[in-house]
Amino acid sequence: MRVLLVSQVELDADSGSARHVLALASALAPRCDLTLIAPGEATTHGLRRVVPPFGFRPGARLELALAAAVVREIRRARPEVAYLRLSASSSAVAAVFRALAVPYFVELNGPVLDQLTLRGRPPWLVRIAERSLSTVVRGARAVVVASPALERHARSSLLADRVHVIENGVDLETVRPGDRALARAHFGVSPSLPWVGLVATLTPELRLDLLSDAFRRLGTPSVGLLIVGSGQQRSFVDRWVAESSAARRVLALGARSHAEAVLAMQASDVCVNPHDSDLALKGLEYAAVGRRQACFRVDGIERLLGLYSDPEAVVVARSATSEALAEALDRVLGAQRERGDLEEAELFRARRALGWETKAERLLALFGRERT
Repeated sequence: MRVLLVSQVELDADSGSARHVLALASALAPRCDLTLIAPGEATTHGLRRVVPPFGFRPGARLELALAAAVVREIRRARPEVAYLRLSASSSAVAAVFRALAVPYFVELNGPVLDQLTLRGRPPWLVRIAERSLSTVVRGARAVVVASPALERHARSSLLADRVHVIENGVDLETVRPGDRALARAHFGVSPSLPWVGLVATLTPELRLDLLSDAFRRLGTPSVGLLIVGSGQQRSFVDRWVAESSAARRVLALGARSHAEAVLAMQASDVCVNPHDSDLALKGLEYAAVGRRQACFRVDGIERLLGLYSDPEAVVVARSATSEALAEALDRVLGAQRERGDLEEAELFRARRALGWETKAERLLALFGRERT
């Protein structure tokens, strides 16, 4: 099958979006005749790359440059199906697909309209984006989302009626188990203190308020919290660091490269995921590194729970409260203290289920069913 993958994501960036596009392309390439059109010079193997000219940043001008590149590629290779990663300014590329009769599918990786509002965009601009993106998704053969929460957003905000939940994968080449002692030495953290790891973008949705209260409530006598990430709640974290004590040490490392984010997971005894709406990617990365974790019951949690037979590999808080999160953290810390790291067989099964290959196979099956 000849597949055209189009994205506004800058592939040279050290970002989750860039890693997502590259990992998906790498998983699709051995299974189809793939062409990737996206900005950036990142190295890819086994697929055709088309880089739009001019070096525009994501937005309307890049969208027009992508559309021009798509026209040329369709005339050159006649792809059987196209897969478009939706951005706030997506419109022209989808219009080309419709005009040239190329069946296309749309990937939605975030609540795009909600994100525009959170970024302070004026209501009139959000309404324009809503109308434009609704046209894009209604013209698609189907919309692909990574979680039930995004399915609801696609249906309610973008009026999509053909939505499929196909979970994202983890890049197992870069997210892997490592030596805890070496990782701790890299960051200069205490080798004897048990550490809870939190790797996340500090968005307003992250329940740091509940986590900070839960951290104070822990029954574990002495414990540290290692935070990697930056964002709108950075000032909250800075105050938390200033108020922390020797028995409840909080260390904030700020924004780091993805490689160092993985090192922080490796340095931790256990990890925590304080999202209370859906299963964030970092929860899957914690699993790929082999760390026990505490989290809330959210959309998609069944995928994480299904990775293990060990009941204390993932401990779900009984409610979305600080008391319940403290209990869950005490359980995973206790299991780690008493039984150590997860067994190798558990980790092997989890990693095998987390790769991008499963998503690639499910996408191609969807393309085959729905393109005509």
